[in-house]
Amino acid sequence: ETTNFCYTVTNDGDVPFDLHTLATSAFGDLFTDLPDILLPTESLQFNDMRTLASDVVNDADWTAAQSPFTVTNDAAAFEDISVSGVLVPELADDGEVNLIIPFPFDYFGTVATDIRVGNNGAALFGVTSGDVGWSNTNGLTATEAGMIAPFWDDIGISATTGDLYTQELGTSPDRRFIIQWDKEVAFVIGGSIDSETITFQLVLFETTNEIQFRYSDVIFGGSTAAGDAGASATIGLVSSDGTTIHTYSHNMAVLNDGDVISVMPTTTALPAATASATAEILVLVPQVQAAPSVINSTVASAGTGSEVLAISNIGFGTLNWSVDESSNVAKAPSTRPLSFYTPATKGFASQFADVNTKTNKSVFATKPAGKGLAGPLAPIAYTFDLRNDSFGTIDHTSPGVFNEIVANSTSYYAGDFVNQDYTTLYAVDDSDNLVAINTADGVVTAIAAITGGAADVSGLTEDPTDGTVYLSTTDGATASLYTIDLTTAVSTLVGEVTNSALLIDIAASATGDLYGFDIGSDSLIAIDKATGAGTVVGAIGFDASFAQGMDFDHSTNTLYIAAYFGGGANSILTVDLTTGAATAVGPVNPDTGGAELDAFAIAADVEGCYLQADIPWLSLSTASGSVEAGETDNVTVNFDASALTDGMYSANVCVFSNDPDETLVKVPVNLQVGS
Repeated sequence: ETTNFCYTVTNDGDVPFDLHTLATSAFGDLFTDLPDILLPTESLQFNDMRTLASDVVNDADWTAAQSPFTVTNDAAAFEDISVSGVLVPELADDGEVNLIIPFPFDYFGTVATDIRVGNNGAALFGVTSGDVGWSNTNGLTATEAGMIAPFWDDIGISATTGDLYTQELGTSPDRRFIIQWDKEVAFVIGGSIDSETITFQLVLFETTNEIQFRYSDVIFGGSTAAGDAGASATIGLVSSDGTTIHTYSHNMAVLNDGDVISVMPTTTALPAATASATAEILVLVPQVQAAPSVINSTVASAGTGSEVLAISNIGFGTLNWSVDESSNVAKAPSTRPLSFYTPATKGFASQFADVNTKTNKSVFATKPAGKGLAGPLAPIAYTFDLRNDSFGTIDHTSPGVFNEIVANSTSYYAGDFVNQDYTTLYAVDDSDNLVAINTADGVVTAIAAITGGAADVSGLTEDPTDGTVYLSTTDGATASLYTIDLTTAVSTLVGEVTNSALLIDIAASATGDLYGFDIGSDSLIAIDKATGAGTVVGAIGFDASFAQGMDFDHSTNTLYIAAYFGGGANSILTVDLTTGAATAVGPVNPDTGGAELDAFAIAADVEGCYLQADIPWLSLSTASGSVEAGETDNVTVNFDASALTDGMYSANVCVFSNDPDETLVKVPVNLQVGS
């Protein structure tokens, strides 16, 4: 069942608030600087639905503050300088130019005339060096010290459109300095669209030190409409020392043509207030017990017999259970973790998906579907084809045609199965949202936006020896390892993955050893799960580009890579864990333009309970039931040896349940026929 955490705050003061941050101890930050007007005596409410597997003590702090920004809509306020202004020489993509403000400007207490302007829609105050990079994934942080961002996004260059102009207007002491990004295009791999442009300005005022962001046209339209109205842009200010950050919006479609945003860059504290509350939730968690733990039975030659399996709820709440039979041929994983450590080195950046344009961001927060009770008939890989917008399967042992389950245009860069439940694939999308995907029909259920610091997620894997789920992240310069709670989407930093700058995916072996694939150095990396430290195993043997998928087939403990070479060329490879060298198994879609596979997860039964099997000499009296706390259901296990020769026969009775700590109990069955 879901629990509604209902957060309500009331303004008991005499000043209005219009920026809100809600931080929780159990689920991380639910929102930061969310704009919404809260007048005196009025209230705001936020509902957060959660599925809880254990008791929770949740401390919440709601901070409301006055925004430093004033917004008006006045198209006449935009002073177009594309004719009268000074044309700045064309910048290279992601380039910057140093300019001089024609009067001293006081920016959060730093007085200067230098300003470094980048073509990605932002400037750096008081410096002549530094980058205005294309990635704004983390929003404005202290790392962007001195940034003034009217529209920070990946704005590209074009041979025929997109210019930067400057002009000084007015007379001292009331001058204003205008910087105009004129008819700028969104960056598109393979060529930007000249007709899809935006125009905006940064205006600095003498004496008052006011800053204005003016917007003439904020709609790209067409194929790059995902960035319209600031939907993938960051807007705001960071002081020169990084201690004061004012964010107007981050990846939110809040702008209109004609908007003027005004802000005063002062260190004066703005009115703010914080309200705190604690909620303690006691979760009635069922706990399954199956007795006996092993069924040993004997029947006469060609005879029949039965035993009773007792399924009890020794916990709380309602235990929902089901039983099935399976063959007893699988080998469970052992527990033999390894540890590695080496010093750090540096790498370089790249991009994940070889698609037409970088994707927009979004946030949602609902819950995953429940656990299914059946699995695949044979080992197979579930994966997303980013090139062809599809979710489906591929036989990783004998690849060829990718088999689509459903069309899906969202990019997923990380995914894995958990607890051998092959009905649900956990995945992370290109906006770092955790989702659960039904493998039967591809239906996506949102869990939550990932919190706790993990951003630019590149890989996700479960350690099958203890159930820990790990995330890898990369910003092109540094890779990190996190653990993640799949119920709350809260991540916890383990540490930097040394010797890897561009860690594109991770996978855990059947013995709990963790490996990663770095496409900057094209190397296999062994990763210490306790510290994140990485050791280079060896060169993978090919030049990897963009998204790559990777997972172990736990039934054979073989590492597979869904390798992408660019231009649609994709092949399944196996990897030597001793040398790092990859060996081709076969191409994917070789006759239909290839594929680019990611969130690559192999379903392979190692417990002997997820492969559907009919055991002709064994049957069960009932398939499912519900047990309240302290109660027991009995299942009769029937044996029929009429078609068997004398000897020993083995199978499993598999008990699945909603016990969050033990969703599967495997009961081995040994039947002796005859003497």
